[in-house]
This record gives sequence, structure tokens and C-alpha cells, in this order.
Amino acid sequence: MENDIEPMLNDYVSRIPPEAWPLIETVLRVTAVVTVVWLAITIFILLRRNASNLTPVHAARKDKRDQPDFLSVDHGARREALERGDRFGEALTAREEAEAKAAREAVAGKPVSIAGRVFRGLSFLMSIFSLLTMIVGSIWQVGRMGALMKEYSTVERIAAVIQNNPISFTVTLLVSIYAVWSFIQKHSAKKALA
Repeated sequence: MENDIEPMLNDYVSRIPPEAWPLIETVLRVTAVVTVVWLAITIFILLRRNASNLTPVHAARKDKRDQPDFLSVDHGARREALERGDRFGEALTAREEAEAKAAREAVAGKPVSIAGRVFRGLSFLMSIFSLLTMIVGSIWQVGRMGALMKEYSTVERIAAVIQNNPISFTVTLLVSIYAVWSFIQKHSAKKALA
């Protein structure tokens, strides 16, 4: 019986074209990788369940005698919990007021040093410099883009903008896709509620 299968198997293998073997080997490797990943995930889940003492869904049993704790109210414990919450709220308010008072006294008590004034002035000058750089850069970029737009057709303009500003284009594209996706999600949620 085994001798009959071997020549038939060799015949089938010999019919496979040599160009197909790289594809077959790739599929075999991908299958092996997927199997190993699946096995690792399954073992991880089982070990995690065991470590967490979790019961699988199919092992749970119904017990009609079980009653949730919220069906019987312990009024004394509830009253004590409310009182503890009130005491905690009062202590928190007092602590926040003391911290705010200490912060006001710390700021009001210290005069501003010469170094502090210098650094504040430098920070102000750097912010003005950054603002002016942005304005001049934007004007220069608009002028450059205007000259570029005169030379090309619409499709060439779009391609030139994408080519010259790939990061800006990618960010804009991602933000636009997210905005459309968010709009569709909100719209579908409203339809589901209606």
C-alpha cells in the first residue's frame, strides 16, 4: 500500500513547475510563522488565565441561589461611608486652601532678581523673533508657490506641492482622513440612536 502511494506522490510533485517552488516555500514559511504565533498567544492566554485564576466561559455554572450584594442595603455602612466622604472633602478643601495660601506667600515674598528679568526679556525677544520668522517664511513660501503654480498644469501643481512638502502633505492627509472618519462615526451613531 505504501509503495503505491509513493510513486503517485512523486508523480504529483514532479508536475509542479519549478517557478512555483519559491511561492510554495514562502507560503509554508508564513504558515509556520502564523502557527508559532498562534501557539504562543494561546499558551500566553492560558498561563495568564491560570495566574489570574480566571475561569473559562464554558466552565461557568449557573447557581440560582446566588444573589448580588446590592439587593440588600446596609444603611449603617452607607451612613458611615457618607460621613467619611464628607470628612475627606472637608480635609481636602482645607489642604487645597493651605497650599494656595502658601503658594501666594511664596510668590509675593520673593522679589524678581536681575537674572529673572533678563531671562524674561530674552524669552520675549525669542518669541518675537519666532513670530517674525514664521511670518516672513510664510510670505516667502507663498511667493515661491505662486511662481511654481504659473508654470504647471493642475495635476502637475498638485504633484509639485506633494513632492516639495511631503511631510506637510502627509499630516494634512492624515488629519483629513481622521476628520472624515470622525464625521462618519458621529453620523452613524446619531442614526443608530434615532
